[in-house]
Amino acid sequence: MVIPRRTHRRTPASTTPGSHASGPNDVWPVDFKGQFRLGNGRYCDPLTVTDHFSRMLLGCHALETTRAQDVRSCLEEVFTTDGVPRALRSDHGSPFASHGVLGLSSLGAWWMTLGLRHERMAVGHPEQNGHHERMHRTLKQETTRPPAHPLGGQQERFHAFMTCFNEQRPHQAIDMQTPASIHEPSPRPYREAEPYDDSRVDDVRVVAPGGTISVSAIHGRNHRRPCRPGGRTD
Repeated sequence: MVIPRRTHRRTPASTTPGSHASGPNDVWPVDFKGQFRLGNGRYCDPLTVTDHFSRMLLGCHALETTRAQDVRSCLEEVFTTDGVPRALRSDHGSPFASHGVLGLSSLGAWWMTLGLRHERMAVGHPEQNGHHERMHRTLKQETTRPPAHPLGGQQERFHAFMTCFNEQRPHQAIDMQTPASIHEPSPRPYREAEPYDDSRVDDVRVVAPGGTISVSAIHGRNHRRPCRPGGRTD
């Protein structure tokens, strides 16, 4: 009598999804507010970045897609202006995480090269990013009702909202100060990691989609053996 249902793979939360921010640039939450239609009928997906400690809204970008490359371009702009934080906090959805090994995505791999820690919230627990979600509600009320007609006009509204949110609006969580009055750029400047030089190693192997590699000439014999995580072979 049991109806078979398709199971969905879950991306695990990180081991430290709620580290405490003791100062600016300790943790930066990053998220999409949720898509909505513009006046011209096209969709807009705002990408937002805040500083957990100061509540500073560091970036609000009107995007048409949630592609990893678009997100990376926006984050590079924020990193260039405000430096690099110690950690980024996101949900477990694409493009921030994946269903692959350790939930790593192309964005997550890039963050690792920058020395960033990626904190993934637990599934179904938006309260772990509560202040960011609260900012989204205010952003929606003040910039999307009604929405602008073109994407560029919507971006202008986001810029105006950022100025008000950061420099004019006091926040109870920071003793009625403005975010701009207590935030400071990160002392860690943004530097793109240099490409890895594999010419210094003896041999190069390509990892197959199933997580295996082909190893030849072991003990004078040519054969294939799968390599398991941790370097163990069967």
